[in-house]
Amino acid sequence: MFQRTQQKWKTISLAQQFTVAASAILLPVMLAVGVWLADILTISLVNTTSNTMAIFMDGVVHPHIKEIIETGELSSNSVDNIDQLLSGARSNSKIVAMKIWRRDNTIIYSSFRDMIGKNFERSPALQTALSGKIAHELDGPPEEEEIHERASGLRLLAVYAPVYQPGTANVIAVSEFYVNGEELSENISLIRWQSWFLVCALTGCIVLLLSSFVARGSRTIERQQKLLGYKVQELGETLTQNESLRHKLLEANQNVASVNEKVLQQVGTDLHDGPAQILALVALKLTNFKALLTGNKKLEGEFISTKRLLSDALKDVRNLSTGLMLPELEELSLAEAIALAISNHKRNTGTLVIEELDTHHPEVPVAFKICAYRLVQESLNNAYKHAAGAGQKVILHHDEVSTIKVYNSGPGFDLKKSRDRRLGLAGMFARVEALGGILKIENPAGGGTIVHATLPPDKN
Repeated sequence: MFQRTQQKWKTISLAQQFTVAASAILLPVMLAVGVWLADILTISLVNTTSNTMAIFMDGVVHPHIKEIIETGELSSNSVDNIDQLLSGARSNSKIVAMKIWRRDNTIIYSSFRDMIGKNFERSPALQTALSGKIAHELDGPPEEEEIHERASGLRLLAVYAPVYQPGTANVIAVSEFYVNGEELSENISLIRWQSWFLVCALTGCIVLLLSSFVARGSRTIERQQKLLGYKVQELGETLTQNESLRHKLLEANQNVASVNEKVLQQVGTDLHDGPAQILALVALKLTNFKALLTGNKKLEGEFISTKRLLSDALKDVRNLSTGLMLPELEELSLAEAIALAISNHKRNTGTLVIEELDTHHPEVPVAFKICAYRLVQESLNNAYKHAAGAGQKVILHHDEVSTIKVYNSGPGFDLKKSRDRRLGLAGMFARVEALGGILKIENPAGGGTIVHATLPPDKN
């Protein structure tokens, strides 16, 4: 049930959600306000009526105060005068009956003659009036002394007003009169309905006004959400296209690297099979001329010098062709390709290289192996040439990316100048960056050089 309600709640608009929530919060609050306002207005109306009637009755009783003070009774003449004054009020259907109470709870005047002189138990309202405050009861519980008034069948407002001794705060009597409460009850009902209508109308206006604001904001949000959805969709399509282009570019770079290696290998083969063989043949032929130069020390010296230069040239050509000719790497892992580059370097230079190669490595394309082989080959060659092979160390580590580090403890160099002027370094950066990797060359404060390459995982 709760889940269905929650699902239904999510399907309605923001403005509808606000209207429901605002109604759930405002209605109880406004209900309490309505009850409070109706009670306040009712009390105010009853108090106003009571005070008005008390002022009127004070005018009726005031001429007889002296008589009440002196004798504690009202003469028959005073009773007749009070009856005459009340007759006009009865004709207007306002005052139904009246009593005057002495402080000892004895009735000294009543609209009903048989009640005069009787003594009754003091009611709470009478006690309040004797203390100097006006009291009233609308449809209060019937009292024994009200038998005649209640017989009328009307709703009655009983008002108890204190009668003061002139010039003092002493209460000498209490005038009690009964007002026809039918009209008062109708007014109270009207006030309650008006107050409830006002509260409901005000609540409705508030909810509608706030809902209109929220509805307008909700429509704006919906438009923005749709527009954002379109933009996100377009961005997703663009990202997909860019990712596709990135893969194609990476593949193209790998193909270019492979083609470049094939070209270099072909150049190396051509050097080995062409100029190297010719130079070797020339050196062999020069040996045949050595006997002809015997006895001529000057020519023998030139012969020896020329043969030495020829041998050095042949050695350089062979070394160059060997460096350009790449071994077969397709069947090797990345760690094995790096290990092969290290092994060839140690064999060619006779130097020590420390290896820390992570063999638990996923399969990578041949372009990655070629890049790693050439990177280690060039870095170790530079370490041999410029640092005499001191402190050579190669580390391969694989986490989310492949990290290759080549160390040496030489004097270091100015990277910016060297990268601008040396083809080997430029080639290293070009190879790594073509595969989407990052190459950094660091010169620690303690000396030496660190070649730090990061190759991304293959996503093809």
